Amino acid sequence: MAGARVLSAILNSSLTAFQLALGGGAWGLERPTVEPNDLLVLRIPDLGEVDNTLLEAVLSAEAAVSAAPNDTELIAALDHAVCDLYGLDRDEEVVASDGVQRARSLLFEGRGERMTLVKRPSSEDLTAYAGEVVRTVNAYLRARGKRHLEAVIYPRHIAVGNAVDGTPGVDAVRFSMVAGAPADAPCVHRGSDAEMNRLSALFRGQVSSEVPPYLNERRQLRIYDDNTLFILKPSEVRYWTRTTGLNDGDAILADHWIKGLHAAVA
Repeated sequence: MAGARVLSAILNSSLTAFQLALGGGAWGLERPTVEPNDLLVLRIPDLGEVDNTLLEAVLSAEAAVSAAPNDTELIAALDHAVCDLYGLDRDEEVVASDGVQRARSLLFEGRGERMTLVKRPSSEDLTAYAGEVVRTVNAYLRARGKRHLEAVIYPRHIAVGNAVDGTPGVDAVRFSMVAGAPADAPCVHRGSDAEMNRLSALFRGQVSSEVPPYLNERRQLRIYDDNTLFILKPSEVRYWTRTTGLNDGDAILADHWIKGLHAAVA
Protein backbone atom coordinates (compact mmCIF):
# COMPACT_ATOMS: atom_id res chain seq x y z
CA MET A 1 0.00 0.00 0.00
CA ALA A 2 2.84 2.38 0.89
CA GLY A 3 4.51 1.58 -2.43
CA ALA A 4 1.33 2.53 -4.30
CA ARG A 5 1.18 5.85 -2.47
CA VAL A 6 4.82 6.57 -3.30
CA LEU A 7 4.14 5.76 -6.96
CA SER A 8 1.09 8.04 -6.87
CA ALA A 9 3.24 10.84 -5.47
CA ILE A 10 5.82 10.35 -8.22
CA LEU A 11 3.19 10.36 -10.97
CA ASN A 12 1.63 13.55 -9.58
CA SER A 13 4.94 15.38 -9.27
CA SER A 14 6.40 17.89 -11.70
CA LEU A 15 9.37 15.56 -12.23
CA THR A 16 7.12 13.11 -14.06
CA ALA A 17 5.71 15.97 -16.14
CA PHE A 18 9.29 16.96 -16.95
CA GLN A 19 10.13 13.42 -18.09
CA LEU A 20 7.04 13.19 -20.25
CA ALA A 21 7.42 16.62 -21.80
CA LEU A 22 11.17 16.75 -22.37
CA GLY A 23 12.56 13.28 -21.69
CA GLY A 24 10.97 11.26 -24.47
CA GLY A 25 11.30 11.33 -28.23
CA ALA A 26 7.74 10.44 -29.22
CA TRP A 27 5.71 12.68 -26.93
CA GLY A 28 5.53 16.45 -26.86
CA LEU A 29 5.07 18.65 -29.91
CA GLU A 30 4.57 15.68 -32.21
CA ARG A 31 1.93 13.99 -30.03
CA PRO A 32 0.43 15.96 -27.12
CA THR A 33 -1.17 12.92 -25.47
CA VAL A 34 0.18 10.48 -22.89
CA GLU A 35 -0.29 6.80 -23.68
CA PRO A 36 0.36 3.67 -21.53
CA ASN A 37 3.69 2.98 -23.23
CA ASP A 38 4.88 6.45 -22.19
CA LEU A 39 4.21 5.62 -18.56
CA LEU A 40 6.00 2.29 -18.86
CA VAL A 41 9.30 3.98 -19.77
CA LEU A 42 9.28 6.51 -16.93
CA ARG A 43 12.45 6.45 -14.87
CA ILE A 44 11.58 5.53 -11.29
CA PRO A 45 14.05 4.82 -8.45
CA ASP A 46 14.34 1.32 -7.03
CA LEU A 47 12.11 1.85 -4.00
CA GLY A 48 13.64 -1.19 -2.29
CA GLU A 49 17.04 0.50 -2.28
CA VAL A 50 15.91 3.99 -1.19
CA ASP A 51 16.49 5.27 2.34
CA ASN A 52 13.35 4.99 4.49
CA THR A 53 13.53 8.64 5.53
CA LEU A 54 13.17 9.69 1.89
CA LEU A 55 10.18 7.39 1.43
CA GLU A 56 8.56 8.75 4.59
CA ALA A 57 9.07 12.32 3.39
CA VAL A 58 7.35 11.50 0.10
CA LEU A 59 4.46 9.75 1.88
CA SER A 60 4.02 12.69 4.24
CA ALA A 61 4.03 15.18 1.37
CA GLU A 62 1.60 13.03 -0.63
CA ALA A 63 -0.82 12.86 2.31
CA ALA A 64 -0.67 16.63 2.79
CA VAL A 65 -1.40 17.32 -0.89
CA SER A 66 -4.25 14.79 -0.88
CA ALA A 67 -5.89 16.76 1.93
CA ALA A 68 -5.37 20.14 0.21
CA PRO A 69 -4.82 19.57 -3.55
CA ASN A 70 -4.92 23.29 -4.42
CA ASP A 71 -2.26 24.39 -1.95
CA THR A 72 0.72 25.45 -4.09
CA GLU A 73 3.17 25.32 -1.17
CA LEU A 74 2.23 21.72 -0.40
CA ILE A 75 2.56 20.83 -4.09
CA ALA A 76 6.03 22.39 -4.13
CA ALA A 77 6.92 20.37 -1.02
CA LEU A 78 5.79 17.19 -2.80
CA ASP A 79 7.92 18.04 -5.82
CA HIS A 80 10.93 18.63 -3.57
CA ALA A 81 10.42 15.34 -1.74
CA VAL A 82 10.22 13.44 -5.04
CA CYS A 83 13.38 15.15 -6.32
CA ASP A 84 15.16 14.07 -3.14
CA LEU A 85 13.89 10.55 -3.74
CA TYR A 86 15.49 10.61 -7.19
CA GLY A 87 18.74 11.93 -5.74
CA LEU A 88 18.67 15.18 -7.70
CA ASP A 89 20.80 18.05 -6.50
CA ARG A 90 19.41 21.55 -6.08
CA ASP A 91 20.37 22.82 -9.54
CA GLU A 92 18.85 19.76 -11.23
CA GLU A 93 15.63 20.38 -9.32
CA VAL A 94 15.56 23.98 -10.57
CA VAL A 95 16.06 22.87 -14.19
CA ALA A 96 13.26 20.29 -13.92
CA SER A 97 10.83 22.78 -12.36
CA ASP A 98 11.54 25.51 -14.93
CA GLY A 99 11.40 22.95 -17.74
CA VAL A 100 7.80 22.07 -16.90
CA GLN A 101 6.76 25.73 -17.09
CA ARG A 102 8.48 26.20 -20.45
CA ALA A 103 6.98 22.99 -21.85
CA ARG A 104 3.43 24.16 -21.05
CA SER A 105 3.63 27.00 -23.55
CA LEU A 106 4.87 24.60 -26.23
CA LEU A 107 2.23 21.93 -25.66
CA PHE A 108 -0.79 24.11 -24.88
CA GLU A 109 -0.79 26.71 -27.60
CA GLY A 110 -3.34 29.11 -26.14
CA ARG A 111 -2.55 32.77 -25.69
CA GLY A 112 -2.72 32.46 -21.91
CA GLU A 113 0.08 29.87 -21.86
CA ARG A 114 2.25 31.89 -24.24
CA MET A 115 1.83 35.01 -22.14
CA THR A 116 3.32 33.28 -19.11
CA LEU A 117 6.70 33.40 -20.85
CA VAL A 118 6.56 36.80 -22.57
CA LYS A 119 4.99 38.90 -19.82
CA ARG A 120 7.20 41.31 -17.91
CA PRO A 121 9.13 39.62 -15.07
CA SER A 122 7.94 40.51 -11.58
CA SER A 123 10.23 41.57 -8.75
CA GLU A 124 9.96 38.00 -7.45
CA ASP A 125 11.10 36.63 -10.83
CA LEU A 126 14.09 38.99 -10.93
CA THR A 127 14.98 38.18 -7.33
CA ALA A 128 14.88 34.43 -8.02
CA TYR A 129 16.98 34.89 -11.17
CA ALA A 130 19.55 37.08 -9.44
CA GLY A 131 19.71 34.65 -6.52
CA GLU A 132 20.68 31.79 -8.83
CA VAL A 133 23.42 33.87 -10.49
CA VAL A 134 24.80 34.90 -7.10
CA ARG A 135 24.61 31.36 -5.74
CA THR A 136 26.44 29.93 -8.77
CA VAL A 137 29.28 32.45 -8.71
CA ASN A 138 29.62 32.36 -4.93
CA ALA A 139 29.99 28.58 -5.01
CA TYR A 140 33.29 29.24 -6.81
CA LEU A 141 34.32 32.18 -4.63
CA ARG A 142 33.58 30.26 -1.43
CA ALA A 143 36.81 28.27 -1.82
CA ARG A 144 38.91 31.28 -0.81
CA GLY A 145 36.29 33.12 1.19
CA LYS A 146 37.69 36.58 0.40
CA ARG A 147 34.97 38.01 -1.85
CA HIS A 148 31.40 37.34 -2.80
CA LEU A 149 28.81 38.52 -5.29
CA GLU A 150 25.68 40.51 -4.41
CA ALA A 151 22.83 41.66 -6.68
CA VAL A 152 20.53 44.65 -7.07
CA ILE A 153 17.20 44.45 -8.91
CA TYR A 154 15.19 47.45 -10.09
CA PRO A 155 11.42 48.08 -9.99
CA ARG A 156 11.25 49.74 -13.42
CA HIS A 157 12.47 49.18 -16.99
CA ILE A 158 15.86 50.42 -18.15
CA ALA A 159 14.13 51.01 -21.49
CA VAL A 160 10.38 50.99 -22.08
CA GLY A 161 8.95 48.67 -24.73
CA ASN A 162 6.96 49.63 -27.79
CA ALA A 163 3.91 47.53 -28.58
CA VAL A 164 3.73 48.87 -32.14
CA ASP A 165 7.28 47.77 -32.94
CA GLY A 166 6.92 44.56 -30.95
CA THR A 167 9.85 45.41 -28.65
CA PRO A 168 9.45 44.31 -25.02
CA GLY A 169 11.68 46.88 -23.33
CA VAL A 170 14.77 46.11 -21.28
CA ASP A 171 15.27 45.12 -17.65
CA ALA A 172 18.60 45.13 -15.83
CA VAL A 173 20.18 43.51 -12.80
CA ARG A 174 23.40 44.82 -11.26
CA PHE A 175 25.94 42.52 -9.65
CA SER A 176 28.78 43.75 -7.45
CA MET A 177 31.84 42.05 -5.98
CA VAL A 178 31.97 42.66 -2.22
CA ALA A 179 34.69 41.85 0.31
CA GLY A 180 34.08 38.98 2.72
CA ALA A 181 33.13 35.33 2.54
CA PRO A 182 29.78 34.45 0.90
CA ALA A 183 26.79 33.96 3.16
CA ASP A 184 24.70 30.81 2.99
CA ALA A 185 21.81 32.65 1.28
CA PRO A 186 22.33 34.93 -1.76
CA CYS A 187 22.10 38.65 -1.03
CA VAL A 188 19.73 40.44 -3.43
CA HIS A 189 18.94 44.13 -2.80
CA ARG A 190 16.25 46.36 -4.29
CA GLY A 191 17.52 49.44 -6.15
CA SER A 192 16.06 52.91 -5.73
CA ASP A 193 14.22 54.99 -8.32
CA ALA A 194 17.05 57.54 -8.26
CA GLU A 195 19.60 54.88 -9.19
CA MET A 196 17.21 53.56 -11.81
CA ASN A 197 17.03 57.00 -13.45
CA ARG A 198 20.82 57.28 -13.56
CA LEU A 199 21.15 53.82 -15.09
CA SER A 200 18.47 54.52 -17.66
CA ALA A 201 20.25 57.71 -18.71
CA LEU A 202 23.59 55.90 -18.86
CA PHE A 203 22.40 53.07 -21.06
CA ARG A 204 20.41 55.35 -23.33
CA GLY A 205 23.49 57.44 -24.10
CA GLN A 206 22.21 60.59 -22.37
CA VAL A 207 25.43 60.97 -20.39
CA SER A 208 29.08 60.53 -21.31
CA SER A 209 29.78 56.82 -21.51
CA GLU A 210 31.60 54.23 -23.56
CA VAL A 211 28.35 52.29 -23.81
CA PRO A 212 26.79 52.74 -27.28
CA PRO A 213 23.81 55.17 -27.26
CA TYR A 214 21.42 52.50 -28.43
CA LEU A 215 20.26 49.05 -27.48
CA ASN A 216 18.93 46.32 -29.68
CA GLU A 217 16.12 45.24 -27.37
CA ARG A 218 16.37 41.58 -28.33
CA ARG A 219 20.02 41.34 -27.35
CA GLN A 220 21.35 40.14 -24.04
CA LEU A 221 24.25 42.16 -22.71
CA ARG A 222 26.80 41.68 -19.94
CA ILE A 223 28.65 44.93 -19.24
CA TYR A 224 31.62 44.82 -16.86
CA ASP A 225 32.90 47.89 -15.00
CA ASP A 226 35.62 47.22 -12.41
CA ASN A 227 33.87 45.22 -9.68
CA THR A 228 30.40 45.74 -11.12
CA LEU A 229 28.49 43.82 -13.76
CA PHE A 230 25.22 44.84 -15.44
CA ILE A 231 23.10 42.21 -17.16
CA LEU A 232 20.51 43.60 -19.58
CA LYS A 233 17.86 41.49 -21.28
CA PRO A 234 14.46 41.86 -22.93
CA SER A 235 11.70 42.42 -20.42
CA GLU A 236 10.13 38.98 -20.83
CA VAL A 237 10.00 36.44 -18.05
CA ARG A 238 11.52 33.69 -20.21
CA TYR A 239 14.85 35.56 -20.10
CA TRP A 240 14.78 35.85 -16.30
CA THR A 241 14.07 32.33 -15.06
CA ARG A 242 16.01 30.50 -12.38
CA THR A 243 17.49 28.21 -15.04
CA THR A 244 18.81 31.17 -17.03
CA GLY A 245 20.28 32.40 -13.75
CA LEU A 246 22.26 29.15 -13.48
CA ASN A 247 23.42 29.53 -17.10
CA ASP A 248 24.37 33.19 -16.66
CA GLY A 249 26.32 32.39 -13.50
CA ASP A 250 28.36 29.88 -15.51
CA ALA A 251 28.80 32.45 -18.29
CA ILE A 252 30.12 35.05 -15.83
CA LEU A 253 32.67 32.59 -14.49
CA ALA A 254 33.63 31.65 -18.06
CA ASP A 255 34.12 35.32 -18.97
CA HIS A 256 36.67 35.73 -16.21
CA TRP A 257 38.29 32.36 -16.86
CA ILE A 258 38.78 33.03 -20.57
CA LYS A 259 40.20 36.50 -19.93
CA GLY A 260 42.52 35.20 -17.26
CA LEU A 261 40.79 37.27 -14.60
CA HIS A 262 39.55 34.41 -12.44
CA ALA A 263 42.22 35.17 -9.86
CA ALA A 264 40.96 38.74 -9.61
CA VAL A 265 37.39 37.72 -8.77
CA ALA A 266 38.53 34.97 -6.42
